[in-house]
Amino acid sequence: MPTSILTTPTPAPADAATRGATLAAACLSMAAIAMSITAAGVALVPIGAAFGIGFGALQWVLNLFVLSFAAFLLPAGALADRIGQRRSFIAGCAIFSAFTLMAVLATRTEWLLAARFLQGAGGALLAASGPAALTAVFHGEAERKRAFGWLGSCGGVGLTLGALFSGAAAAQGGWRAALAIHLPLVLAALALALWNFRGHAARPAGARFDLVGAVLGFVTIAAAMAFGILGAERGWGASAVLACLAIALVAGSLFARSQRRHPAPLLSPALLRNRGFVFACLLTLLFTTVWVAMFIYVPLHQQAARGHDADHAGRTLLALLMPAMVMPALASRLAVRIGTRAVLVGGCLAMAAGLGLLYLAWADLSRPAALEWLALALCGSGAGCLYGLLDYLAMASLPNALAGTGSATFNVLRLLGDALGAIVPGAVLVQALAPRLAAASGEPVTREMLNAVAAGQFGALASGGAAAAEAFRGAIAAVPAVLAVLVLLGAVLAWWRAERP
Repeated sequence: MPTSILTTPTPAPADAATRGATLAAACLSMAAIAMSITAAGVALVPIGAAFGIGFGALQWVLNLFVLSFAAFLLPAGALADRIGQRRSFIAGCAIFSAFTLMAVLATRTEWLLAARFLQGAGGALLAASGPAALTAVFHGEAERKRAFGWLGSCGGVGLTLGALFSGAAAAQGGWRAALAIHLPLVLAALALALWNFRGHAARPAGARFDLVGAVLGFVTIAAAMAFGILGAERGWGASAVLACLAIALVAGSLFARSQRRHPAPLLSPALLRNRGFVFACLLTLLFTTVWVAMFIYVPLHQQAARGHDADHAGRTLLALLMPAMVMPALASRLAVRIGTRAVLVGGCLAMAAGLGLLYLAWADLSRPAALEWLALALCGSGAGCLYGLLDYLAMASLPNALAGTGSATFNVLRLLGDALGAIVPGAVLVQALAPRLAAASGEPVTREMLNAVAAGQFGALASGGAAAAEAFRGAIAAVPAVLAVLVLLGAVLAWWRAERP
């Protein structure tokens, strides 16, 4: 009889060389993906100068990668389960490397955008197969926690190195050098995968691949991402934005119907019935919303409210990033000693305490700058406790045959948190800003004026920038307060659902 997709046998234990090579390849690939995102953000200005394109088109250099990455994740996860994580990981490395080179060598805007889109498809294969493969070679609970701790640390390292090195690369070799800085990491991951990488065995063929579901899932996620991107850019009532929302809703309903009927669906109902997996996804959604928001609103506050330049704002983020780089590996060891529940709750409470201090620092700018640095360090430490451990919880709760699909679904929720990290605090800022701006300026406030002031462009008011700046400083303090509420909800969820020691 064919093996059920839920009863695929556990693979034999891997030797030390295989475990090390698989972990190193997965970590290198995650660091490369993170670096490619932050490096592209740093390179936007020189890319615009080189191709003569405006800010709106420039945003798509970054957004097309994120959109493609999210939209390809579910098909990539199903493919990884079907053909095995090793083959899909090698394919992901090859695709990611090839289209990185295409982006670096592009001479026209269209070629650059196409390369970024296809680079996202390679990144989706890596994200779907790399973490899933770790569950094939690390079997003990302590081993798995440490492995996913290293994976989380490498994601933080990639974000940090991408931000630090891409600026230097762009200054020395132009935007092409900035877009290429992650290429050695991907090539090293490919070499390790070809040498000694092991994932779960391919799922028995059984039913045909869910091509209709793959197309509908791609359209649903792509339209939803486009809705978020265009909504923030053009306003939520714009016709193109509403069209994206309608497409996402229709395609999503058709996708859900197709998944109920297909014998081998992309999104297995077993995932949604798995309480441990759903818990990890929900906590990741809350955590990622808060974490990404800090990377947007801390630099905005530094520049618009405090008047610092971009370089100073970037250095301030180091207080957030440095603890987040080292804590995942430490948190995984703590989880072995005191239990996963205590580490998750502690991480959420540390972030909440940091956000509380950040509110105090932003509400009164006369307070010492050290208070803000302490707040950011607490937030980064708490985030580091959550990052790799949540990946472990999601993947360890799943049967082997759903590892790729589960990793893809988990990363789709993480990307949804990325989008909400811009949307939710942005809505809070605008709502808090509107009455303050009207009272301070004494003139009617239009949507365009409100959006301009929320972005730190204080010259939008006829009455002068002083009134706009004062209203902005009062309104943006509401952002860390709301984020603290979200992360406290995460602490309650972790206390209620996480495993006891």
